Parts: sequence; C-alpha cells; structure tokens
Amino acid sequence: MNYNINVNKSITLSMSNGDVHDIQKSDPRFDLIFGTLGDKDDEKRITALLENDDKDNIEDVIISTKFPDFVDKDGKLTYKGFLIEGSLKATLLAMIKQGFNDIDRYKAFIDLLIQNPNAASVRELFDFMSYDQLPINEKGYLIAYKGVKDDFYSVQGNTSTVVETGTVDSQGRIFNGIGETISVARNQVDGDRNRGCSNGLHVGSRDYADSWASKLLLVEVNPADVVSVPEDCSCQKMRVSKYKVLQESKSKVECVSVDTETGSTPVEDQKTGSDRTNERVQNYVNNRHDEGISPTIKQIQGSLKGSGETCLTISQRLVALGIPFKQGDALSKSVVPVPASKRNSKSFDDGWDI
Repeated sequence: MNYNINVNKSITLSMSNGDVHDIQKSDPRFDLIFGTLGDKDDEKRITALLENDDKDNIEDVIISTKFPDFVDKDGKLTYKGFLIEGSLKATLLAMIKQGFNDIDRYKAFIDLLIQNPNAASVRELFDFMSYDQLPINEKGYLIAYKGVKDDFYSVQGNTSTVVETGTVDSQGRIFNGIGETISVARNQVDGDRNRGCSNGLHVGSRDYADSWASKLLLVEVNPADVVSVPEDCSCQKMRVSKYKVLQESKSKVECVSVDTETGSTPVEDQKTGSDRTNERVQNYVNNRHDEGISPTIKQIQGSLKGSGETCLTISQRLVALGIPFKQGDALSKSVVPVPASKRNSKSFDDGWDI
C-alpha cells in the first residue's frame, strides 16, 4: 500500500488491489488511519477502518486490530482478560483511539501488575495512580518520589523492620543513595490501608514526598511490589516491599495524562511535555533550513534522543505543526524540504517547491 499526505487536509491511500481512497481531515477515521500508517499490517487494519463509518465502531476496530490484547466492551477495558480501571483505563483508551503506537510501557506495567499476589493491592494502586498519574518507564515500573534527609537517610526509622537489601543505621533509618536498591520481605509491609503510619517502605507523589523532606529523590517501583495505599493522605503515598533510587529530583516528571472525569485526551489535557517536543522539532527543522539543509524524519528523530519518539510520531507532529514533508521510500527517509523563501544560491534537489 502506498499513501500520500496532504498536510492538514487529506490522505490518499493507494491499496494493493488498485483501489484508491481519499480520506479528508473531516472524516472521523482520519486520525485513526493516520496513526496506523507505517505499522506492520497497516493495510489490513486500514481496510477494516474503511469498511466502517460509525465513530464508536471505528474505535472498536482500531483497538481490536491494532492491539488485540485489549478489549473495550460494555464500558470495560481488559488486557489479556485483566480489568483495567481508573486513570490508567482513561489514558490507554485515549492513546489507542488517537493513534498512539508506543504503549509498550503500559503493557509491560500491566504484565507486572498481574503478578502482584494481592487483589486489594492492585485496586489500591489504581487509586494511587488516579491522584497524580505517575509516569511509567520502559520496563513498566512506576516512577515515584521519596523524601529523605540531606544525608540521604530516611527521615524516620524502624528498628523492627528487617531490611533484606540496603544499608541501615542504628536508628533503623535506611540509606537511599543514588543507585541503591532497598527491599524488605513483603510480609514486613502493612497491607491495611486504614493504618496511615505503619511498617513498610514508603514512596509517593511529589506533593506528598516534598511536603516534609529536605531532599527529594526519584525511585522506580515494580507494580508487583506494591502492598498498600493508605487513605490518610488522599492516596498520595504507598507502602511497597522494594524500590530502586534513580536520581535526585529537581523538577516534576511529566507524563501522558487524562482527566477521567471529562474523558479529555492526553494532548488536550496535558500539553506541557508534548508542546516541549513540538518546539524541539520546530527549532531543529528551522535551524537545518537556515543552514540550507532539508532534514529527514530520521535525522529529526536523532535530535530527540531519549524522548521515545518514533518516525511515525514525528511525522504526526509535523502534520500538527503544519510543516510539509516529502514522502520517501520509507517514512524515516521522508524529507522536510527547505522552503523557497529560505533557499539561497546553492543548488537544491528536493524535487518539491513549497
């Protein structure tokens, strides 16, 4: 299948059977089809979308064909039969329906969450995530916050808790140095959410951890190691059996977020991270154009190392920014030509006047 994108207006699809489809921006299938371009088996999925014109049915099609492990039925979202609730459900539905392709970290998170031996712990973790919708890293671990003293030792200690890994002082305080992995036996952690201050390793939202500590750390937590989420702090903290200290925190880590009350999409509801990436894309393209160079989408991706951006998501950003690009043999080879207004006496061979 071949396709041509007319920025912000339409997509022309040339199917392998010879059929040609012109999908206008006003078509409810536009965003979903655009998000599917470049995927493995994209023609099969797009064919399924072309056979439907009901928006709700279209969304079901994209979920069932693109993410077969997920089922959205009767208001319930499941992954491999596991029921997903709260803000995580809203986030996943919005990302899937808007054409986001990189949801592997969420799948990894759920795969780990399924391994949590306590059903109550799983339900409570959904409550915790609904408070601040903490980021999830590539491994599927939650990124949370830990407040400590200036010497990296925990503010309070418990000499009765047996720490399996980690350094403990005479007062039972734990050393939280960068790179340290701290763990206790799961049965050493209080699973009763009605008890606010009790045994266990505590981590939480930035608001919670920053409210009383002199140093703030970023930690990663395997969702399988979450034991309870006490209700006394509006579900802002959780007791876990293990975590790893990543680094000191200077600013809040942004993540894709969805308002579960309004059902707004990640792009609508939290634009800070997306806007920042858009600015980086815009600035990179402008700088290359000023140098008389027409960058490829692959080169733009290379300028965004560590962002998790793919060639497809970058092409989506270019469309959203209104920046035209010339389709190459592969999406990565697509070129953003230097506009005629910026061309100098050098010879350009873009093959596309803008």
